[in-house]
Amino acid sequence: MNSILNTNLDLFRQRFPGLYEISKADSSQEFITTPAKNGEYTASFKGNWLHSRYNPSGEALKLIQDFDEDKYESALFLGSGLLYAPELLAEKAPDSQIIIVESDPSAFYAALACRSLEKLFKHPKLALILTKDSEEAASALKNFSAGGMKVYSFPSLTASNKNWYEAIKLSVEKSAEREKVNVKTLERFSSLWLKNSCKNLRKSFTLDGINKFKDMAGDIPFTIIAAGPSLEKILPYMEEIKKRSIIVCVDTALHALLAKNVEPDFIVLVDPQYVCALHLEFLKAPSSILIAESAVYPSVLRFECKERVLCSSNFPMGKYFESYLGEKGRLGAGGSVATVAWDFARFCGAKRIYIAAMDLGFPGKQTHIKGSQFEEKAHVNSIRTNTAETFSTGYLMSAPLKKALNYENKEILTDLRMTIFSSWFEASCSNALIKGQKTYSLTSDSLAIKGIEKSGLDQFLNEGLLDNKGKDSRNDFFARAEKEKARLKEEEAKKEGPDFDQVLKLFLSQLNFLTCNADEGLKICRNAVNDLKKKKSVNTPVLFNKLEDIDKKILTSSAKNAAALVFPTKDQLDKLTVGLSQDKVICQFEYSGIVYKSIKEACSSYIELLAGC
Repeated sequence: MNSILNTNLDLFRQRFPGLYEISKADSSQEFITTPAKNGEYTASFKGNWLHSRYNPSGEALKLIQDFDEDKYESALFLGSGLLYAPELLAEKAPDSQIIIVESDPSAFYAALACRSLEKLFKHPKLALILTKDSEEAASALKNFSAGGMKVYSFPSLTASNKNWYEAIKLSVEKSAEREKVNVKTLERFSSLWLKNSCKNLRKSFTLDGINKFKDMAGDIPFTIIAAGPSLEKILPYMEEIKKRSIIVCVDTALHALLAKNVEPDFIVLVDPQYVCALHLEFLKAPSSILIAESAVYPSVLRFECKERVLCSSNFPMGKYFESYLGEKGRLGAGGSVATVAWDFARFCGAKRIYIAAMDLGFPGKQTHIKGSQFEEKAHVNSIRTNTAETFSTGYLMSAPLKKALNYENKEILTDLRMTIFSSWFEASCSNALIKGQKTYSLTSDSLAIKGIEKSGLDQFLNEGLLDNKGKDSRNDFFARAEKEKARLKEEEAKKEGPDFDQVLKLFLSQLNFLTCNADEGLKICRNAVNDLKKKKSVNTPVLFNKLEDIDKKILTSSAKNAAALVFPTKDQLDKLTVGLSQDKVICQFEYSGIVYKSIKEACSSYIELLAGC
């Protein structure tokens, strides 16, 4: 081996010891290097030139010129080549994450023999993904935020395995879309989440978490009941389905099940909106367990049922309190209550998870099963100029429609939102399968999703647990959960952590600390802007130093966890900072003032709502 290769391998081993051990490979014989016109190396792989034959580094520099550090947090390079572009970006953006994905590890090893990569390997935020498995690569990329990721997919580097890289790129695009939806959801419902969470806060920490059910499923299968139109075909068999599995019902489907005198084992409701609380209105399920989130509308936690348990909060304040008082049990949030219900079954360790009526589309151009709360609302609100049919059509047309296939290979209408949910299931079910947890669809009218197999209802009824065996298995499941609850309580009692009132007092003191600092920063910014606009002399270096000290107090003190709750999102700041001064110095003070004002107002909202907690 030449000295360059030895040095690069040593750097590789030091930086990524685990990856080095599992991905050692011989250099590809199809990876051919040759001197370029400017004296650098260029290369071809499987007959395709990867870089310019005249000036490869110059070409790479042009390709990465569009990287904006203010816009992107990371850069994803599909294919490694001789790593010119990642290395140059490491110099251009030293604080940005650089991720390199290579489908052929042997090609990556061949590149190590050509040129010194010390600068690249010493970049503090470098990540390498070397694998021939596209699903494995896509799974690894989920550790990085796709929303702030710039994807570089150069045809010369991806041509040798085009479909593989296209699959990775599509996975990242779907992840970015999900993140965008999650941020928009947070912005849209943040005020509602805050109000509900503050009202529920004390009560929520008197309730058990779902963690007592973790990995307790044993061999009993779980069935998720969603509220799609195809549920009508399943309802006549619900009693038999319950004999053979644990039933987890989404809130919108509960009315339909109770109408058949079938109480599910679990009901899932995690949406904070009042309209979702109405799904339980006038209903009761004495033998069911309700799974909720601490930010649900307060009446939900008064629902008449066997027990109310909580999953870990997706709202920042809930996360803050759980960091001191213990997590309830975290479930994946794919944007739909059905994703939460499925993830609960996975959380319980179910080896077989069946889903019914999760149509993720509009079979028969229907939106929900007849008799669901959605349908009832349509009829209640119906007037001559806005009929129930118009209401449903509005829902159908509220997102761009497109055609897809169901499990019978027939066309079904779906939309962008449903596609986001299906991509979540596709990724999550594939990951669950690695752990031996397989997912099936009991309804053939539903949107076909990769990773979820079709299972006929007859097949399920023949294979499922029968009569007393099913009853015994169900009882064993809940008995194991109660033993786990006792163990968790005993373990918690041994810890010398703070109680609820102590955490609340600490939280309020941190909010007051943030308020004082934000107020001080806001006054400095306002005074500076006023003086600068009046052409008065301002010692900007001194003022900027003061603001920097305030920022350090906010971000490095014990209040930093609380700060994460009240700091505005990037999209919120973009909206708030429209029309700032063209003067660069004034603009900086105006921008900082908006941030401090947002923090101060958010802290005030928390303090006011927690006053009666």
